[in-house]
Amino acid sequence: MTKNFKKMAAAALALLCAGGWGAQGQPSAHKRKVAVYVAGSAPEGDRRLIASKLTAAISADRRYAAVERTAEFLKALQAEHDYQHSGEVDEEQIAAIGKKLGVNYVCAAVAGNVRGALHVEARLINVVTAEIAITVDELAVFSKEENADYDLYVLVNLAESIAAKLAAANEDASQMRQTGGALTAQTADIASGVPMGEAQTLCQNSRTGGYSDWRLPSVKEFGQLKGEGISFGGDSYWVTGGGRNSCMSAAGGSSVKECTTASARCIRNSD
Repeated sequence: MTKNFKKMAAAALALLCAGGWGAQGQPSAHKRKVAVYVAGSAPEGDRRLIASKLTAAISADRRYAAVERTAEFLKALQAEHDYQHSGEVDEEQIAAIGKKLGVNYVCAAVAGNVRGALHVEARLINVVTAEIAITVDELAVFSKEENADYDLYVLVNLAESIAAKLAAANEDASQMRQTGGALTAQTADIASGVPMGEAQTLCQNSRTGGYSDWRLPSVKEFGQLKGEGISFGGDSYWVTGGGRNSCMSAAGGSSVKECTTASARCIRNSD
């Protein structure tokens, strides 16, 4: 790997993970902590350079505070029997270490050469659920003659493509909220002032987050959403299991009433 190629790889990975965090420069009262962990077949010096670029790129978004923690991850992983045996790392292992480090997310990146091409994989992992929030896996083929200008062009296009996918996935993720009761709710009403049949159809046709199993909540489930402190913009919302054209008030109480039109908030069972 040439010196220019190393620098381009680091820049690409920085753009890769930065793209998943949303618009930059927007302040937040409570920053989300992100631990950066870089692995792969690259030499240690290259991994340190990549980790530095990733940390700087994520921290550029004022809503996040990123810290490079590759050394801590490797030390913790080396102590695990499964890792010593196979060298593979799963999301639960990464999430467990992330919890010990006191962060909200781990940006785990892997970069390596595959027959002259650059293979890039990035996972954004929620340390509470050990779920992969976003994952991207792509391959870039470079010139055989090591044409620096052409290779840079290919790398920039790869980085832009990955960043766009991460940003899109992160936008969908911001439109959903997982509750403590194994439900995932959309954070905004899908409609207001519509009949129940239309509300059901809208939820069934929703593809938020890439999922196709959205539905209206039951009476019990709507109560759970209110108990979780989820914000509602309307007055009454459609629910199922409470009789024909049943709806409930978002303001308070658990009584079920009959409505002609109401707002709709879609939910699904969490994976």
